Amino acid sequence: MGRTANPQTGFGGLVRQLRLQLALSQDEVAQQVGITGSYLARIELNKLVPNRSLVEQLARVLGVPALSLLEAGGYVPQQIAKAWTETPEPLLWFSSLPASARNRLMKEGARSEDDDRKERARLRAIARRLADP
Repeated sequence: MGRTANPQTGFGGLVRQLRLQLALSQDEVAQQVGITGSYLARIELNKLVPNRSLVEQLARVLGVPALSLLEAGGYVPQQIAKAWTETPEPLLWFSSLPASARNRLMKEGARSEDDDRKERARLRAIARRLADP
């Protein structure tokens, strides 16, 4: 008796879902991207993280943009994906970084609560000046 399929989440689960929607076997997809079926199985189980070249090839075979595959797989934060929808090269570079480097870059680019507070105060001051004749 075979084991019951357990749908995975994350990038691997998305790859599996797209593959099944196209009614392709793991071996068929693997052959088209130049890997083995067992390698693809490990990707689908989230045991391996493919490099950016393989992500691009998988996206092509599965008929989806690489950007959406990376974003939906959780490799790229949504705000980064939105910023680079027209130029995917920086996005692919960002997704190829180790998680620690991606997190560090996100923290450096994030606005702090203090920044938000200062911006709200600046806007209130402008609104008061406009309200006073």
